[in-house]
Amino acid sequence: MRILSFTTAVVIAMTLMAGVNAKASSGRLKGRVTNSANGVPIRNLTIEVIGQGETTTDQDGKYAFDNLPAGSYKVIIKSSEFDKHRRTVTIHAGQTTISNFQVLPLKAPRPEQNKKPQVEVLRNDNEQIKVNPGLLTGVLSGRVTVPSGQQADFSQTALWISIGENKQRIKDDGAYVFNDLKPGGYRVVLQGYCWLAQRKTVTIRANKTTTLNLRTYCSYG
Repeated sequence: MRILSFTTAVVIAMTLMAGVNAKASSGRLKGRVTNSANGVPIRNLTIEVIGQGETTTDQDGKYAFDNLPAGSYKVIIKSSEFDKHRRTVTIHAGQTTISNFQVLPLKAPRPEQNKKPQVEVLRNDNEQIKVNPGLLTGVLSGRVTVPSGQQADFSQTALWISIGENKQRIKDDGAYVFNDLKPGGYRVVLQGYCWLAQRKTVTIRANKTTTLNLRTYCSYG
C-alpha cells in the first residue's frame, strides 16, 4: 500500500510539474480591434493565430489567446466586411504580448443596375465634362433677321450657318435648328455671299435647347 501511495504521489507531482513547466514556457496574446475611421470597437470579428486556432472579439472589440507556446506566429483577421490584416507577433514565455488592430470597413459594391454610366466629352476648350449617356445631346435654334427697311431674301441669296462640323442653309423665314449636339462650347458662324459674317460662341447643355438669334445685312448692290 505504501509503495502504491508513493507511486501515485510521484505521478501527481510529475503531472503538476509538467503543468507548471508548460505555463512557464508559454505566453499570452491579447488585443483590441477598432474601426480606424471612428475608433468604434469591432465585435464578433474572427482573429486567427495560424496553427493555434481562432477566437472572436467581444463587445468591446477585445480578444485573447492563452497558453501559446513561446515563439513567432502569424495573426490574421478573417472578415468579409473589413479590410484584411496579417502580421507576425512574438510570444515570450511568461509574458503577455499586446497586438491591437485598426480596420476599415469595405465599401459595398453598388448594384450594376443602379450604376449610371458616364461618358467623358472633350469640349472645344479642352475641358472634360462627364454626362449621362441618356442625356448626351442638346439643341441649338434661332432666327436670323435683317435691319428694318431691308428685305431678307434668303431664298435668292444663300446664307449659311455652321456649328462645329454641322452646316445648313438658313430657311426663307430666317429660322434654323441643329439637333443632337454633344454638350460643350461651340463657335457659330453665319456667312454667305453679300451677307455680313457673324461669329458667336455658345454653350450646348445636355437635354436643353439653346437659343441664338442673329442679325445681319446684305451689302450687295
